[in-house]
Amino acid sequence: MPGVRSVGCVRFDHEDPAQGGWACVAGGKPFRISTVGGLDNATLWIMNLPFGVFQQNGLNRTAHFKRTTYLNAWQLGGQRDIAQNWGLLPRNYTEA
Repeated sequence: MPGVRSVGCVRFDHEDPAQGGWACVAGGKPFRISTVGGLDNATLWIMNLPFGVFQQNGLNRTAHFKRTTYLNAWQLGGQRDIAQNWGLLPRNYTEA
């Protein structure tokens, strides 16, 4: 995904994202947000919102917001392959 530099997760307090929650970027400290507007666009955010709420709030129209089921939807060899495809794991290339 172009422009993504990190992966983070968001745990909203309620099903209404306007009521805020906690967010954390991989390797960082958790921080409080009041709305999704407090999240940067350079992070792929995995959120705990149900499908209907996600759609109703238009979050499905933003490429850097994904539901927690996003990683389950990939038909790859597992989470390690997903992370490597995103460039989050070092690639091991031979000298050739």
